[in-house]
Amino acid sequence: MVSTSISSMLCFRKAVVHRQRGESAQSEGCWRRILTLSRPDQFSRFDQGMYGQLTRRNLAVLVAERGDRAEAAKLWAEALDERLDDREALKMIQRLSPGESALEPAPDGRTEE
Repeated sequence: MVSTSISSMLCFRKAVVHRQRGESAQSEGCWRRILTLSRPDQFSRFDQGMYGQLTRRNLAVLVAERGDRAEAAKLWAEALDERLDDREALKMIQRLSPGESALEPAPDGRTEE
């Protein structure tokens, strides 16, 4: 039997591959599945992020790209709750507030994601 931790890691990696192939729906499904799983009693540092903050960050970018700014802001806020030093999450929450563009140019002219 495959442990939940290994199965979750495979699901996370599968989501990344789907994302790289442009298969957003499949990627989203994998990340949402991970968020429904229980964290194992013993886990590594990667597992901690995979079961929450890291998965929520990836999902937030994906849903923002499809135009769901409210859900993206919610996911970024949840990621920030799990890791209070996540500056990107804070910046994205501010950018997703009403009247702001989710992918507006940065002060140096680059588009940030």
